[in-house]
Amino acid sequence: GGPTGGGPRWVEEIMQRDVVTVAPNDPVVSAAVEVSVREIGCLPVVEDGHLVGIVSEVDLLRLVSQASTESEMCQ
Repeated sequence: GGPTGGGPRWVEEIMQRDVVTVAPNDPVVSAAVEVSVREIGCLPVVEDGHLVGIVSEVDLLRLVSQASTESEMCQ
């Protein structure tokens, strides 16, 4: 077992293998749909086969919150 009991000891034992990714030039809406439909917390951003970043639920919520705040300020 792991250091805190009988659980997994290595990341590979709990990691997701069928990883959904997005590209830097994909629409934000596409990323938001993937996160929501697949019920995942983040999406790796891959370009030319290389990890270049990550988009999280928090990133998406922050964007929605900012857009909402900006919209209210314009009224």
